[in-house]
Amino acid sequence: NGSDGSTSFNGGSGGGGSGGGALIVEVNGALNFTGTINAGGGNGGVGGASTGAAGIHNGGAGGGGGAGGTIIILYNTLTANSGTTTITGGTGGAGGAGVSATGAAGGNGGDGFSLVVQNINLA
Repeated sequence: NGSDGSTSFNGGSGGGGSGGGALIVEVNGALNFTGTINAGGGNGGVGGASTGAAGIHNGGAGGGGGAGGTIIILYNTLTANSGTTTITGGTGGAGGAGVSATGAAGGNGGDGFSLVVQNINLA
């Protein structure tokens, strides 16, 4: 999560994005992959706006993006591989508006890992 300000008039923090999951697929035969697998990280939340009308009241910081996940596919033979995988990290949330300063934006999540290994004897 992003940071809150030090007074009650500062904006609240944005929530951090969820991390992508992990998926291992073992195919004891022919792989026919034509769909989409998404293990991308979630985006960070936007920081809250300041509630003060004047003075030093800052917007809350945006939450960081979640890291991308891991996808591993093991198979013996390949029929088709026209599918797509997504393992990118989520984007950081924007900082909230403030009377004296806008909150800092959250950082982006790191990308995940994808691996497709063929000709593995899973029998």
